[in-house]
Amino acid sequence: MARDYKLTWIESEQRWRKMYRGHRLSFSGEGGKKASYLAAKREFERRKAEIDAQRQPEQQREKVIATLQDLMVQIPAVYHDGHAARSLYQAIERLELEITEQIDGGKLSKEQIAGLADRRIAGLTRTYAPIAKGTTARFRDLPSQEEIDRQERERLASRIDSPENQERARAGLDPLSPPPLSDARIVEIFPHPSDAASGPAPWEASVTARIDTLQDLLDAFIVDKTGSAKAGQISLGRVGTVKIHAEAFIEWAGRRKKVASLTSSLFMEYRHHVMKCIADGKLSTYTARDRLTEAKSLARFALSREAIDKLPQCIDPAMGQKYSISLETKDPEPITRDEIKTLLHHATDRQRLYLLIGLNCGFQGADISDLRRDEIDLPRGTITRKRSKTKQHKNAPVVTYKLWPETIAVCKRFLESSGDLAFLAENGSQLITKRLDAKGKYAKADSIDSSWDRLRKKSSVDASFTRLRKTGATWLNQQERFARFVQLYLAHVPSSVADRHYAGADLAGFHEALDAMRDALIT
Repeated sequence: MARDYKLTWIESEQRWRKMYRGHRLSFSGEGGKKASYLAAKREFERRKAEIDAQRQPEQQREKVIATLQDLMVQIPAVYHDGHAARSLYQAIERLELEITEQIDGGKLSKEQIAGLADRRIAGLTRTYAPIAKGTTARFRDLPSQEEIDRQERERLASRIDSPENQERARAGLDPLSPPPLSDARIVEIFPHPSDAASGPAPWEASVTARIDTLQDLLDAFIVDKTGSAKAGQISLGRVGTVKIHAEAFIEWAGRRKKVASLTSSLFMEYRHHVMKCIADGKLSTYTARDRLTEAKSLARFALSREAIDKLPQCIDPAMGQKYSISLETKDPEPITRDEIKTLLHHATDRQRLYLLIGLNCGFQGADISDLRRDEIDLPRGTITRKRSKTKQHKNAPVVTYKLWPETIAVCKRFLESSGDLAFLAENGSQLITKRLDAKGKYAKADSIDSSWDRLRKKSSVDASFTRLRKTGATWLNQQERFARFVQLYLAHVPSSVADRHYAGADLAGFHEALDAMRDALIT
């Protein structure tokens, strides 16, 4: 039975890799894949335990913050809108800020956090005694003072005699003291006219309108990006990627820090931190670049919302500064002819579909997932479409690809007989689905990637699906006759008049190039 590896083997580096909670872990593969696996796995378990231990204080902090925020949500639902209720709400807001600042500043241990929060919350519920709404909701016309007094007397009598308050008395608690906030729903009395409040309540203010802390800034930033995705301006995947990199900066800087802390000094410290992560092998230069890019985006967003007065000088293009890093160059890594034949030999019919379309047409997963039935003409043996990634660009070419006989055969096997999409997953869903949850967290289900991963393991060919596209483009570029068709094959937006000319006029030459590619790579 084949071993189910929990780590990823990087053949070109003879190392094991694993991503865990945002950490890119790397382990020695000395001695080869099989011989080194157990040692690498033990080292991964050790590093995993270290990372989890480091996260415990953060998890405790998140738990405390969630408790405080739940209480703030309860107040307008439980209490009448009065001065006391508003004061309690604002007191819990201040408590949230105070506790998180002490946690972020290292003034509290994880053992102290929960106890301190519990004591302060209990103190607040004793200090403030807002009037609960109960089942009577809010009143437009308040009852007379005599009616209020009568109901108050009945309430107090019932509380003293109730089993619950007898238990409170035995525990040394005052039966007539205000109940904890979580129990406030049992209180059902009318508000005193002197407690009536006017103007907007603090809980009615827009969350995104108040950008005070870096967490506020991140929340508003993601709401803005999500709105752009819903309007079709950017993809859901892009929102997910932006959130990951922006949140990495906020987590590093401190979620409860004031937005005013966005200074050149902070940004230069973050760049130093990112550069160290590159040196330690925790980040690639491409990921590091994205980290810095989204940190700058947050600052520009803060400026657009007037949360800061000016951009930090180190990221202000008007000051002639470049807040960036140099990217490592990556040479294309085409899949060899022998590797392609090995993949085809081990592939199921569905995996052959993905492989052949990916190589024949230079498609990535999203292109296959989005491919429509009306874009495939099997009698003519063509696919005609704009690439999914550039379909919004008015100058993006509509490319007609000539399909190889092998590609036509698998297309016939799996082409849907109804609906808009050409191919669906085995469960009837779209091959790639993306969504954002209420918190802006990105979720993606990719049937193509999962299927390809199984093929890689079965064939022992360590090649990502995207390398099919690189393979086709590299082969074309190496042929003097066909090099001019590389941009057309990739469906890039034309950058010159010549590119547009070839895209529209030399279709026969392009199809000849695709036939030659078939002969060279799969026959």
